[in-house]
Amino acid sequence: MTTAVPFGQATVPGALRAAPALPATAKAIAAVVHTAAVSRTVSLVNRRAGITSIIGDFRRYGNPPFGSLGVVSARVAAVGTGAVNVATGLPVLDHLLTLLARSARFDLALELAPGDTEAEVAEAGRALGEALEPLLRADGASGHGSGVIPAQEALAQVALETSKSTLLASNVDLSAARAGGLHSDLAKRFLEAFVQSAGLTLHVRLIDGDDSQHVLEAIFKALGVALAQACARSAA
Repeated sequence: MTTAVPFGQATVPGALRAAPALPATAKAIAAVVHTAAVSRTVSLVNRRAGITSIIGDFRRYGNPPFGSLGVVSARVAAVGTGAVNVATGLPVLDHLLTLLARSARFDLALELAPGDTEAEVAEAGRALGEALEPLLRADGASGHGSGVIPAQEALAQVALETSKSTLLASNVDLSAARAGGLHSDLAKRFLEAFVQSAGLTLHVRLIDGDDSQHVLEAIFKALGVALAQACARSAA
């Protein structure tokens, strides 16, 4: 069931109250879709400067299939300033998502309830993908993008497009890096969940780099640039 409500008046828990505040003059209409314990909101915002931004909002309450992470929330404004409020419980992932948002110039708020670290990485990717999915497919959005970005000695390329057949193709293996104390590849775990929920074909190529932290930073920054291009709306 879909119900139109004034933006900010949807009945939801307070998980996103710390999200980057919208301008007081913003006008928006939100379509809120409730499916069991899932709430998704898509808002069209007209800012004072005349720039139109689509905001994707995603919340889930209760236990996901793979664990018991409780409330999960994500909000993305495609036309923003890079304002970030991220709390995943994993500092390295918070840092990487901050780099992604700033590279894309998205406003991003993402919050997870504490849980298993391995599950948190996948859940963060899934929540971000759910919030971005309608932005990637909005009227006028290109739906594809690419970026080549350095981080110190590391250089990464990311290319993506919306697709009904999701795919992650990468030449990066960080399984031995134990980033954030994980026993698995942080980038792969995050990106696999992300492409599934966002509906993307995503290619990641590490062109150069030895330090695993710099490699991760280059990948997430390049992903931000590619997503910004894919969400960009053509002039009416």
